[in-house]
Amino acid sequence: MRVLRKSRFNGKQILIVLFFLLTIMTFSVSVNQAEEEQAKSPDVLLIYSSGTPLDYYSNGPLFEKIRQRSHREVDVVTTATPFKENCKTIAKELASVLRNKRLVVRVAKATDIKHRNEILRARLVIIGTPSCFGNVSWELKKLFDEQFSQIGALENRGFAKRRIAAFAMAEILPSANAALKAIKTAVTDCQGRFGPTMTFLVKHSKKEVRQRINRFANELAPLVKRN
Repeated sequence: MRVLRKSRFNGKQILIVLFFLLTIMTFSVSVNQAEEEQAKSPDVLLIYSSGTPLDYYSNGPLFEKIRQRSHREVDVVTTATPFKENCKTIAKELASVLRNKRLVVRVAKATDIKHRNEILRARLVIIGTPSCFGNVSWELKKLFDEQFSQIGALENRGFAKRRIAAFAMAEILPSANAALKAIKTAVTDCQGRFGPTMTFLVKHSKKEVRQRINRFANELAPLVKRN
């Protein structure tokens, strides 16, 4: 009959194993902390508002559903933007291009920003909005009222010449430019520098949108280092 013998570790071996496990845990915590810090202080903070995208041009199901309910009050549509190409899709594509340039980018909806420091910690801030009656969306207006007003009141003079870039989307160019002008007013009132900017029109082809995104990213990337 074979006798099973217990394997025993001496004190030295146990210490080596514990040291090895502790090293792995410390490294893991350090990596997680570094990732959290990057999330808190990104190179670029890209804030967007997209409204409720509707496919007006192919009479999509959401549009048809709302049209059938037109006899009742509808409060789910904030800003009509195309379903396929809108400020949300542009923001995500722009972030992807900037990340390819070795930049840490955080993409956030305007309503996700809860404190002014989220804006102030970024080296470069980009704001994107659809035009709504020649102005920014209500989500961005709320951001300006709640966070920019606090930034403008800071003793160190608000943005202190920090640069804020922006893009706007509309059916016609004057509407997009009007939205950009509204953003410029909020930025300059907080002692920030405004620009560069980019406009997108709903009639632009997918190719044109991508070209504009790439051109915009090439303008923005060098500014991160300067800031």
